[in-house]
Amino acid sequence: MGPEVFLATEEQVQELLDNISKKTEELKNVAEELHRTGSTSEVEKCIASFNKCYTDFVTKFPNQSVSSLQGRLTYDIFSALPLDDKFWNDGLYFHSKAPWAVDPDVRAGISCVLVLSRIQEEFQLIAQELARAVGWAISHHAHLVEYIAYLQKRYDLLSKKDENGNRLSGVDEERLVPFDCVDGMDLGGLNRRLKIKLVQQELYTRIDEHEVLVKEWSEDIVWLWSMCQPLPNKPHIKQWHDLINRIRGRKVRSDSGVGIDETLEDTVIEAGALDGDEEDASDDLVDEVN
Repeated sequence: MGPEVFLATEEQVQELLDNISKKTEELKNVAEELHRTGSTSEVEKCIASFNKCYTDFVTKFPNQSVSSLQGRLTYDIFSALPLDDKFWNDGLYFHSKAPWAVDPDVRAGISCVLVLSRIQEEFQLIAQELARAVGWAISHHAHLVEYIAYLQKRYDLLSKKDENGNRLSGVDEERLVPFDCVDGMDLGGLNRRLKIKLVQQELYTRIDEHEVLVKEWSEDIVWLWSMCQPLPNKPHIKQWHDLINRIRGRKVRSDSGVGIDETLEDTVIEAGALDGDEEDASDDLVDEVN
């Protein structure tokens, strides 16, 4: 199972992209229409009206400090004002008697609502990344387990013996178990069975490391999933719990010695492959390696 289980479908993504393209085209048309109708002159009329009102106010109340604006407002100054400038936020310029403009508690409340909105956006982003992480952890573990089982099946087939108790010939082995990517690896002259065991042992190491990572993540994953995920996605956490249970079951079998594959270690030690002492290895194992 991949992370796509937790995310939007292709149809939903395409619908979103279509809506974005449509809205972009609408905004482009509006911008072109405003440009054709000479919107700059309309803005300049508003600026002139603002300057007149501002001058009248300052003339009538010379002791009032009403703005940080120095001199008259021009179109160039207006168009360059940043969005956090007091010009856009000061209650002086719009419905100054309304509570949302002058009451400090109301204005603080507005800021809090905006902060909460931003937090919600961040939670949505976290939810998406969380879904991807969970999907990856589950699918990666499943892939490792499946490939280890695949290698074990090939090893068992290659270990078969004929009716006389002898190992199969190279031709019979290839017919029974066709070559794959593991057989094509250059591992110092090892035969097919030992190549499989070496790769399988490496995969066991990787899956152990992955399971440690999953267990370290688990508490945070469960908490974040309950906090961030939308309601339709919440049941999917069961798949994470199933993964944790499989990991615990494998750990129990490992601790009890069930399912532990020591064939590789025993074979390599007997063949002298770990310490480089091949002279002490038995002849049949040396022949197998060669």
